[in-house]
Amino acid sequence: MFYKILALGREEILEPLGALGFEVRDSRNFKEIKEILENIQLEEYHFLLITEDIIDISPSELAKFSSHLPIPLLILPTPTSQKKLGRELLGRLVRENLGVELWKEK
Repeated sequence: MFYKILALGREEILEPLGALGFEVRDSRNFKEIKEILENIQLEEYHFLLITEDIIDISPSELAKFSSHLPIPLLILPTPTSQKKLGRELLGRLVRENLGVELWKEK
């Protein structure tokens, strides 16, 4: 089965994914991501991948954003970002939907 994956973020980071068949679109901030998503049919894709370094919204806003998407959102950590938003989003969604904590607080 062939999966169609849309990857949004800095093109220089995502360029290798293009060779693997991902559709890569250069984005420099979350506003640009929203503009791209408003102008495409997301239902044509199986996954949406966004690089963590360009996400400039809070984890709660990100969770709300992802809950309104028709496809799963994957957050790709980058060397320039240490936000751990992917981990935070996954933990929040599991906690809210299953009532289970994935990670113990340090």
